Amino acid sequence: MEEAMKPEKLSLFVLFVVILVMASAAIAEAQQPPDPRVADLVRAGRVRVGLALLPTFATKDPVTGELRGVAIDLARALAARLGVEVLPVEYSGVATVLDAGQRTDSLTTEERDEVRRLRREVRQLREERAILSKAAAWFARETNAIPSKDSSS
Repeated sequence: MEEAMKPEKLSLFVLFVVILVMASAAIAEAQQPPDPRVADLVRAGRVRVGLALLPTFATKDPVTGELRGVAIDLARALAARLGVEVLPVEYSGVATVLDAGQRTDSLTTEERDEVRRLRREVRQLREERAILSKAAAWFARETNAIPSKDSSS
């Protein structure tokens, strides 16, 4: 009967498999042809990056005007890796573009506000209807005046 592999041998075996997989992945990546778009960026010496000036992506320091945030950090890391300059293209976000009428494929701020208001109104009307329904059922039970289903009143 076969014995179980000793922990030391098992660890060495797992390490060997991990190294083999990583080496295979590196060889496969090295064999892929380079993307021609990357060569175009390197040749141009710069990369334009659109940055939505939103707190979650990028902000602009009001004093220095310096861009900060995850989006600009990623752009700078990409540019450094390619050896090119970053040209940030700033915009305040989709809402500004929509509100200005430059795009029509989504709701403007005014339309979003109206949808929120209408949803609140619908929610309130549903709650009121449920309360009225319960009240009507209670009054019907209390007065023993449950109308028939074929009644038109």
